[in-house]
Amino acid sequence: MAVSSCERTARDYLRNMLVGTSIFRRARIRISREIAADDLILLALRSIQRRLPAVRREDSEKLWAQIWKVIDRSRLRPGAVAPPIDPLLANLRLIGTLVGLSELEAEVLQFLMIHRLVKSVMDLTDTVGELSLLGASEVVAAAIARARDEVLAVLTPNGRLRTSGLIAFNDDSASLEQKLVVQRSLVDIVLLPGLDRTRLLDQLMPTAVPPTLGLDDYTHLADEVSLAQSLLGEALRTRKAGVNLLLYGVTGTGKSELARLLAQLSNASLHVIGNEEYVGGAKEKDRRLTSLLLGNRLLSSGSSLLLFDELEDLFERNAISSLLGGERRDRSTASKQWFNLLLETNAVPTIWISNDVWGMDPAFRRRFSYAIEFRPLAVAQRRRVWARHLGENSALSHDDVGRLAERFTISAGQIATALSTARMVASGEPDRTTIEKVVTPLEKLVRGVDPRPSRVVEGKSYLFEAANASCDLRTLADRLSGWRPGQGLGVSLCLYGPPGTGKSEFVHHLAERMGRRVLVRRVSDILSMYVGEAERKIANAFHEAERDGALLLFDEADSFLRDRRGAHHSWEVTQVNEFLQQLESYRGMVACTTNLYRDLDQASLRRFVFKVEFSFLKSEQSRLLYRSFLEPFLASTPSLEDEREIDRELSRLTNLTPGDFAAVARRLGVARGGLGESASSPSALLGELRGEAEAKECAARSIGF
Repeated sequence: MAVSSCERTARDYLRNMLVGTSIFRRARIRISREIAADDLILLALRSIQRRLPAVRREDSEKLWAQIWKVIDRSRLRPGAVAPPIDPLLANLRLIGTLVGLSELEAEVLQFLMIHRLVKSVMDLTDTVGELSLLGASEVVAAAIARARDEVLAVLTPNGRLRTSGLIAFNDDSASLEQKLVVQRSLVDIVLLPGLDRTRLLDQLMPTAVPPTLGLDDYTHLADEVSLAQSLLGEALRTRKAGVNLLLYGVTGTGKSELARLLAQLSNASLHVIGNEEYVGGAKEKDRRLTSLLLGNRLLSSGSSLLLFDELEDLFERNAISSLLGGERRDRSTASKQWFNLLLETNAVPTIWISNDVWGMDPAFRRRFSYAIEFRPLAVAQRRRVWARHLGENSALSHDDVGRLAERFTISAGQIATALSTARMVASGEPDRTTIEKVVTPLEKLVRGVDPRPSRVVEGKSYLFEAANASCDLRTLADRLSGWRPGQGLGVSLCLYGPPGTGKSEFVHHLAERMGRRVLVRRVSDILSMYVGEAERKIANAFHEAERDGALLLFDEADSFLRDRRGAHHSWEVTQVNEFLQQLESYRGMVACTTNLYRDLDQASLRRFVFKVEFSFLKSEQSRLLYRSFLEPFLASTPSLEDEREIDRELSRLTNLTPGDFAAVARRLGVARGGLGESASSPSALLGELRGEAEAKECAARSIGF
């Protein structure tokens, strides 16, 4: 029977295992019944005793009884194993040389490779039942005709076979195939004809494509990028071990592009380990770890960097442990020790990328040499990116670019993609409407919310005379409009009072006077079902406003600034603590509005520089707003009696706000001409205002029903 080179070597392994260890003698009955008809097993046994009785295959139990009798009487010992011919032998020698394997380690690796390739060898080892590391070492030692203790020594966690990633040990499984694991991808690679170092690297850790972004795209991270470049350059120059750079933050912010750019700036090749194919819907995490370990062996002498993307995948349950085979009762400890050691001793500088690092053990996070956090671009940064990608031939005005930057929070890469799509749709340079039609669904897809057009505020439209505030708002606005961030602390305002009294409008007016945009954060933007998420969102709001020079507005601040003395949950305390810590160090301007001033934490109130109360309108202020907002809807000039009735009714409505007049004016403006003559009479207008006032009274009475 013709046998391939692997099968000839496999036959030698089978013969040696059958005669070299008592494990298989204990499995005689199982072997006789399950694999008696295996031709390769028969060939292996005939090499033990060439003149076995001629017994028909159907009489397998009788045949095996005679075979075991011959083996017992002969007291045979394992013999030499003929190595397979090319390409397997040449490829194994190449890997052994590159990794630095000893002769014994190379023999063990060859056996485990053929064990994966030849079914007969795997079938035979499957008959022995559960194997400990000692038992697995005994089987391998018998197959390659070596002493068990020698094999056990090279299979320890500190041996080159396991530290290089060529072999993974799994203590959960019983079979040799799953206990001493050679990744299928590595088995496939060693069968490739003409394998060399370059081709091996291309298969396991391909070189990254050149970057498409430049340093101009990372001006918001200029200091961090400069430091990272210096770190990697020095690590490559001195061959220092344990250098790891972490790039983390929300998806689509340019982390992978920066990794490629840093490699280019360092004149180093970047080998990608994070991009893996899907098999059966799950990523091959073990293969990625194998490639990572091999990469530190194969690339340690050159000017190379490693890139490991989607780091968070490693910390899913059993991801690292499946490679290590730690004890089942202390799996997390084994993973921690292994990964900590990797971060301290890796020979090749490695760039790690993660969208979320908060599920990672702090013991891991603190071992990175340096970390760069990627946050969404601020408005000014997005404006520069839009302008650069639009180019000089764009038909968009400076104002159009600014509105795109304010409305959409997409990353630099997403801006480039959106403009490419818009140009295809428009068959040329697109206008702002076309761009918005392209970007809006993409923004909603990524963020889960529909990006609404930015608010348009007329800076001179605020009526100071119609705001019933506890201080002179005009004077306050004049003082603050010329304020600029300096070396000292920032400015904070707490504006409190009933809804619609003009609190938020005053902030927008102030920002317009200062030439700044307003960064608004509402309760829906802050609160989260996840522990610690609200605190991070509060911190991110301060950071974004500081980067963009925006006036930060927390609307409905009472939702996360409630008095800690009445807290029932720990997160109610930590949210206030985070806000106060950010407020203490913030150098910009921040305003908080609330309808529930008495519910605010007392410590937070003390920290606001300005506290301004907004109350319901005085009667003369109501009269002013009536003339400004509602009189244009009258069909004719009111009579003297009408004027008196208007004054009397407005003096009775003591809970009116500027928002009530604005709401009535909008309603009448939409329905003008459809409400009949009554809509144009003073009594109709007063009725509209009365309805707004009564609605608030009704809402107040219904509380606690």
